[in-house]
Amino acid sequence: MNSTSILLLFLVVISFYFAFRITKKIASKSDKGKIWESGFLFLFTFLIVGSLNLFSIFFSYTFIWEKGFRAVVEQKHEAVVVDYVIEKSYRKSTTGSGSYPILLYFPVVKFKNEKGIETKKKLDLTSNHPYKIGQTIKISANDASKNANSIEFEPLFSVIAISLTSVAMFFFVLVASFGFNKTMKERVKIARNISVLLFLINGIISLWMYFVV
Repeated sequence: MNSTSILLLFLVVISFYFAFRITKKIASKSDKGKIWESGFLFLFTFLIVGSLNLFSIFFSYTFIWEKGFRAVVEQKHEAVVVDYVIEKSYRKSTTGSGSYPILLYFPVVKFKNEKGIETKKKLDLTSNHPYKIGQTIKISANDASKNANSIEFEPLFSVIAISLTSVAMFFFVLVASFGFNKTMKERVKIARNISVLLFLINGIISLWMYFVV
């Protein structure tokens, strides 16, 4: 298992635990209901907690933590965009009648590795405004890495990612802490402190990558 799979498994287990505590607390304060009602409550709670957990932690890991870590441990290179890999994804229709395909353009970059051998790798991110052919960008990569790690951050993207993951963390902690013997005031304070901590961590890593790397 790679680090991403381990993190996902950890988040599922944590979400399962918090959902169980919340379901148990609600069930203890209400009349004894049917098993399927408790099961539905648990599933609903698990989906809410899991989604917030995924959005706050997994997105922070994917778009900020892992990229910062790779920028430290991998060789940094000046790479040139030489091609695109086109992948198809699907987005839900705004009318709710189905989904429609969209094309994602992942730049392919060329650079010389630490042995001086010319290498091509697909970039790990795409955007609505992909890099142009012939454009030079900063990356990190090694021979074992599947994709090249783009270490050029778009400021607007970073601000949005940092803000949204912090908001998601606030609501995750607020909901998850319902299963414990805490007052609403205490839960809000804990959620605020943890979300601010995540905001600072993601902000420091992003600023470091933007100004130092």
